[in-house]
Amino acid sequence: MKKPYNPVLGEIFRCRWKLSDQTDAYFVAEQVSHHPPISAYYYCVPEHNIIISGDVRPKSKFLGNSAATLMQGTSRVILTSHNEEEYLINLPNVYARGILFGTMFIEMGDSVIIKCPRTDIICELNFQVKVFGIFFF
Repeated sequence: MKKPYNPVLGEIFRCRWKLSDQTDAYFVAEQVSHHPPISAYYYCVPEHNIIISGDVRPKSKFLGNSAATLMQGTSRVILTSHNEEEYLINLPNVYARGILFGTMFIEMGDSVIIKCPRTDIICELNFQVKVFGIFFF
């Protein structure tokens, strides 16, 4: 709805949160490429034995009265207390509908696959987009 944050190549964003249990969570992100846009990120909560890292490579597509951000990249969730067990997750696409006329709304769509190569556990989540009616006369 507003202009997105557009970081300069190599710019680093860092922050720390104090969680409700008084532990600290840390987040670092860097714009590693401007054309094409690629961001890399790292999040961890050492006391909770969790690390999340990955990259985001969004691609924009205009679809008439809507626009899509096709999310490429992978997140890696590492559970350090479970023998460094790692889960790979792709990102869902994001759609902005009604950008020229009608009511504007944002929705996620397509599939997200979560998999652990070590255990062969796989979970597929399907984000259903709003279906627009087709009228036959």
